[in-house]
Amino acid sequence: YTCAPGNEGAELQLALGDASVKGTATEIHDPPLYGKENDRVQRGSESYVKDFKAFRLGTVELHSGRGELVLRALQIPGKSAVDVRAVTLRLMNTAQ
Repeated sequence: YTCAPGNEGAELQLALGDASVKGTATEIHDPPLYGKENDRVQRGSESYVKDFKAFRLGTVELHSGRGELVLRALQIPGKSAVDVRAVTLRLMNTAQ
């Protein structure tokens, strides 16, 4: 994620059906864009590169089946929430 100054405190929720997990982006992480220095032609609508940082929302129990995974900002204290490059789900071994 990236979070510009003034946008810290954004509350995020990741939900699938009735299961959800929430977290708050409390840390500013606003690295500069780069890549323009290597371009030979203008990019047009293609964006430049930014270094994103991992943001862990936590653990959520998901049941088998299909559904829509939704990431939303519940609270936006500044002009925007955060920039998200990707969402990664990791299977946890629950066998005891």
